[in-house]
Amino acid sequence: MDFFKFEDYIENKYAYIGEFHEGLAAVRNAQNLCGYINKEGKEVIPCNYESVGDFHEGLARVQNKEGKWGYIDSTGKEAISCNYNYVGNFSESLAVVQNKEGKWDYIDRTGKKVIQCNYESVGDFHEGLARVRTKEGKWGYIDRTGKETTRSRYKFAFDFSEGLAAVINKKDKWGYIDSTGKEVIPCRYIYVENFHEGLALVTDCKNLDKLIDKQGKEVISAGDKYYALEDFNEGLVPALNKEDKWGYIDRTGKEVIPGRYIYAKGFHEGLALVTDNEGLYKFIDKDGNVRLEFTAYSSKLTVDGKTVKLKSDTKEGLTHKKLEVIKEIKKSLNNLENVVEEELNSYQKRLGSIK
Repeated sequence: MDFFKFEDYIENKYAYIGEFHEGLAAVRNAQNLCGYINKEGKEVIPCNYESVGDFHEGLARVQNKEGKWGYIDSTGKEAISCNYNYVGNFSESLAVVQNKEGKWDYIDRTGKKVIQCNYESVGDFHEGLARVRTKEGKWGYIDRTGKETTRSRYKFAFDFSEGLAAVINKKDKWGYIDSTGKEVIPCRYIYVENFHEGLALVTDCKNLDKLIDKQGKEVISAGDKYYALEDFNEGLVPALNKEDKWGYIDRTGKEVIPGRYIYAKGFHEGLALVTDNEGLYKFIDKDGNVRLEFTAYSSKLTVDGKTVKLKSDTKEGLTHKKLEVIKEIKKSLNNLENVVEEELNSYQKRLGSIK
């Protein structure tokens, strides 16, 4: 793909641009409506929705102007009518939906209800299991028949990824369990992420970011060279160096793309979203080449589902001065069940949605 200035093509009409999933990225325009662009920067699905999610298994969840949710395909055609209070992403051919009565169900790609739930909150299916929350506020897991496979006893739980799921115990420490419910990496961290390509980002009790393997062994540590690390994706890790610049390192800790950005996100489908010293948002490839570029008039970025303000006029970005904000966000995950419940009740905010 040849480089061109994104601002020249779309005339700065987007306030927000998401990451690419299945070849499309969600955008929000100046009228606060959402749609999708392709990797050439062309708007292929018009901005006609109040809110949208990423594409998964060929479908994306969308919210119409009446506040109801449904699904569209990659051509923009409505695949499942917008009749729900809220919906999740399709995963393993199933999606969780909240009906008009406020009850949670799972539907298939035709919109047929296949699992009826009696839980307060539910998640998407990953590796045959979905996380659920009981009326008592405890999290566990069910299988595709609706049977509980892991007893609901955790303060919060993540989806399964590469055979393991992150859970938080009653002492507010994070660890990992396998599909049988066995704790395979002890609950000793203050923050964790899911496993990707055999590695997971964790923050220890000394507030030090690390990447660990599935045995809990440290592979990469922020140590003396970096202030912070982000999640591992497609072979590279965003890393904030001591000069307050974000770059990328590989799983050995070797620098692949030098630190020169005021913020950098992980790679998805070969592209990563970064912000340069001039406040320009760019998509770069794994060689550090710019593929798309645009000037966003929005002064906000979303980090861990929380909005962090960027002062691009003073070129102040997410440097180590902003790490306190990020760390507070991470610590707040200890009480995430309350945050999630509030977001579900509003039907407007959920991690991964366009804010």
